[in-house]
Parts: sequence; structure tokens; C-alpha cells
Amino acid sequence: MGCGLSATAVFLTSLVWSAANDPSFVPFSSYLSDLGVGPGARAFNAALVTAGLLTVPFAVLGLWPAMRRSVSAALATASLCLVGAFTVLVGLYTEDAPEMHFNVSLGVFISMAAAAVFTWWTLRIDHPLGRWVTELTQAIAIFAAFLLMLLGYPFFETLFVLAAFAWLPVVAAVRIRQLLALAREGPHGAGPTDGRRQRPIGNAK
Repeated sequence: MGCGLSATAVFLTSLVWSAANDPSFVPFSSYLSDLGVGPGARAFNAALVTAGLLTVPFAVLGLWPAMRRSVSAALATASLCLVGAFTVLVGLYTEDAPEMHFNVSLGVFISMAAAAVFTWWTLRIDHPLGRWVTELTQAIAIFAAFLLMLLGYPFFETLFVLAAFAWLPVVAAVRIRQLLALAREGPHGAGPTDGRRQRPIGNAK
């Protein structure tokens, strides 16, 4: 679960630092990818690779155990893993390799939208992370689907990425709270982490 918090912290810290050290970068008017070829390129690209690598274990060890086993849960987890993989590739293939960079960047946005939609579709069944997280995920899913039609505009692409990285720590924090609550219950209350024991804890309205 710490991977979800760390991924966002690494990305946002690098984003702010790289933007502050690049006089040509204008927030919401420049593409985030421009930072990958700017003065702070090494730090920014390294952060993308790190954030992408952290997203994969969060998907498998954080999100997947929280959801009821289903096809949509598997698709949600796989989509989030793809987000991580494509994020790594964006850090490796910068704007200096325009065709490859375009393809992997598109992969990030499509997989982000898919992850949001499939996660919301799974969470809506019994709200294992709480109803408010389900509603937040639904809002992110709708927002992402809408922004997919506006790719190519720096303002909307930046909103897309920021919304996605804001969602990760929310889910991570809720999962940490759930696990801490289970731990306080002791050996008789903890039980297997298969989702059945966890849902009542996260299902507070």
C-alpha cells in the first residue's frame, strides 16, 4: 500500500522540482512530457520510471486484494499494471523519440481510463473501500473517459494525469486504514485477506 503513496509522492515532487527549474515550462500550457527533455530531464524521467514501477505492486498487492474476485477486478488490476508499465516507458522514451513517445503516452492515458472504469465497475457491487471511494472512482472514470476525447491539449492532459495520481494515494490510505483495523482485531479477527473480511470495514456509509 505504501507503493501507492510513494508513487504519487515521487511523481509530484519531481514534477514540481522539474517545472520550477525549467524556465520554458508553463503549467497547463506546456506538455508534461516537455519536462522529459528539459533541464531537469534526468530527475523527471527517473521519477516516471520509479512511479511506474511502484504502481505495479500497488495494483497487485493493494487494489486486487480489496476487491471481490471477478473478471472486472482482474481487468482493473491488469489495467493499472499497464499504467505502471507505460509510465516506465514514457520515462525511457522521451520526446526525442517522437513516434515511440506518442505510442507509450497514449498507452498511459488509455490504460488509466480503463483502470478507472473497471475499478469503479467492481467497487460498485459492495463498496469494499467505502461508498465514498466508489463514488470518487466513478467521478474519475467519467472524467477520464471525457478527457480521452480531448487528448492533444496540454491543459486537459495535465488534468488527466493529476487526477489519476491523486486517486492512487486515496485508495492506498483507505487500504492501510483497513489493514490497521484488522490488525487491531487480533489473530481471531484478522483472518485471510481475501476481501470477505475486509468489506464490512470499508463499507461504512
